[in-house]
Amino acid sequence: MVINPVTIGPDATLADALKALSKASQKKLILVIDEAQHALTTDEGINALFSLKAARDSLNTDQGQYGMQLVATGSNRDKLATLVNGREQAFYGADMVQFPTLGKDYVQWLVARWLKK
Repeated sequence: MVINPVTIGPDATLADALKALSKASQKKLILVIDEAQHALTTDEGINALFSLKAARDSLNTDQGQYGMQLVATGSNRDKLATLVNGREQAFYGADMVQFPTLGKDYVQWLVARWLKK
Protein backbone atom coordinates (compact mmCIF):
# COMPACT_ATOMS: atom_id res chain seq x y z
CA MET A 1 0.00 0.00 0.00
CA VAL A 2 1.32 3.45 -0.88
CA ILE A 3 0.54 6.23 1.56
CA ASN A 4 0.93 9.85 0.61
CA PRO A 5 3.40 11.76 2.78
CA VAL A 6 1.96 12.88 6.09
CA THR A 7 2.63 16.42 7.27
CA ILE A 8 2.89 17.17 10.97
CA GLY A 9 4.12 20.25 12.80
CA PRO A 10 7.50 20.56 14.51
CA ASP A 11 5.89 20.29 17.95
CA ALA A 12 3.97 17.12 17.12
CA THR A 13 4.17 14.26 19.57
CA LEU A 14 4.71 10.64 18.63
CA ALA A 15 0.97 10.15 19.17
CA ASP A 16 0.25 13.00 16.75
CA ALA A 17 2.50 11.47 14.10
CA LEU A 18 1.00 8.00 14.46
CA LYS A 19 -2.55 9.40 14.39
CA ALA A 20 -1.72 11.19 11.14
CA LEU A 21 -0.31 7.98 9.69
CA SER A 22 -3.36 5.99 10.81
CA LYS A 23 -5.70 8.56 9.31
CA ALA A 24 -3.76 8.67 6.03
CA SER A 25 -3.68 4.88 5.71
CA GLN A 26 -7.23 4.40 7.02
CA LYS A 27 -5.92 1.24 8.69
CA LYS A 28 -5.08 0.02 12.14
CA LEU A 29 -1.36 0.45 12.76
CA ILE A 30 0.66 -2.55 13.87
CA LEU A 31 4.12 -1.74 15.14
CA VAL A 32 6.57 -4.61 15.62
CA ILE A 33 9.52 -3.95 17.91
CA ASP A 34 12.23 -6.58 17.58
CA GLU A 35 14.56 -7.16 20.54
CA ALA A 36 12.34 -4.88 22.62
CA GLN A 37 14.06 -5.86 25.87
CA HIS A 38 17.04 -3.72 24.84
CA ALA A 39 14.91 -0.62 25.40
CA LEU A 40 15.23 -1.29 29.13
CA THR A 41 18.98 -0.63 29.05
CA THR A 42 18.75 3.17 28.70
CA ASP A 43 16.56 5.98 29.98
CA GLU A 44 15.88 6.95 26.36
CA GLY A 45 14.66 3.43 25.61
CA ILE A 46 12.37 3.38 28.63
CA ASN A 47 11.01 6.80 27.69
CA ALA A 48 10.39 5.57 24.14
CA LEU A 49 8.32 2.67 25.50
CA PHE A 50 6.19 5.05 27.58
CA SER A 51 5.75 7.27 24.51
CA LEU A 52 4.65 4.29 22.43
CA LYS A 53 2.18 3.23 25.11
CA ALA A 54 0.74 6.75 25.29
CA ALA A 55 0.44 6.85 21.50
CA ARG A 56 -1.22 3.42 21.41
CA ASP A 57 -3.65 4.36 24.16
CA SER A 58 -4.49 7.62 22.39
CA LEU A 59 -5.13 5.93 19.05
CA ASN A 60 -7.21 3.19 20.66
CA THR A 61 -9.45 5.57 22.62
CA ASP A 62 -9.95 8.45 20.16
CA GLN A 63 -13.14 8.29 18.10
CA GLY A 64 -12.46 8.26 14.39
CA GLN A 65 -9.05 6.60 14.74
CA TYR A 66 -8.29 3.16 13.40
CA GLY A 67 -6.26 2.07 16.40
CA MET A 68 -2.82 0.70 17.01
CA GLN A 69 -1.35 -2.56 18.20
CA LEU A 70 2.18 -3.15 19.44
CA VAL A 71 4.01 -6.45 19.11
CA ALA A 72 7.26 -6.65 21.06
CA THR A 73 9.56 -9.57 20.33
CA GLY A 74 12.91 -10.54 21.77
CA SER A 75 15.45 -13.29 22.07
CA ASN A 76 15.51 -13.23 25.88
CA ARG A 77 12.13 -14.20 27.25
CA ASP A 78 13.01 -13.34 30.87
CA LYS A 79 14.16 -9.83 29.99
CA LEU A 80 11.20 -9.37 27.65
CA ALA A 81 8.87 -10.42 30.49
CA THR A 82 10.18 -7.45 32.49
CA LEU A 83 8.29 -5.20 30.07
CA VAL A 84 4.95 -6.58 31.28
CA ASN A 85 5.69 -7.80 34.81
CA GLY A 86 7.24 -4.73 36.43
CA ARG A 87 4.77 -2.24 37.94
CA GLU A 88 7.05 0.60 36.86
CA GLN A 89 7.11 -0.54 33.21
CA ALA A 90 5.10 1.03 30.38
CA PHE A 91 3.36 -2.21 29.40
CA TYR A 92 2.72 -3.56 32.88
CA GLY A 93 -0.06 -6.13 32.77
CA ALA A 94 -0.05 -6.56 28.98
CA ASP A 95 -0.45 -10.04 27.55
CA MET A 96 2.65 -12.04 26.78
CA VAL A 97 2.19 -14.68 24.11
CA GLN A 98 4.75 -17.38 23.40
CA PHE A 99 5.41 -17.57 19.67
CA PRO A 100 6.20 -21.04 18.39
CA THR A 101 9.87 -21.71 17.75
CA LEU A 102 10.94 -22.48 14.24
CA GLY A 103 11.32 -26.22 13.78
CA LYS A 104 13.71 -28.38 11.82
CA ASP A 105 11.38 -28.33 8.80
CA TYR A 106 11.72 -24.56 8.54
CA VAL A 107 15.51 -24.71 8.77
CA GLN A 108 15.59 -27.38 6.05
CA TRP A 109 13.33 -25.27 3.82
CA LEU A 110 15.50 -22.21 4.38
CA VAL A 111 18.74 -24.06 3.61
CA ALA A 112 17.22 -25.54 0.45
CA ARG A 113 16.11 -22.07 -0.61
CA TRP A 114 19.59 -20.65 -0.08
CA LEU A 115 21.16 -23.51 -2.05
CA LYS A 116 18.92 -22.72 -5.03
CA LYS A 117 20.40 -19.25 -5.39
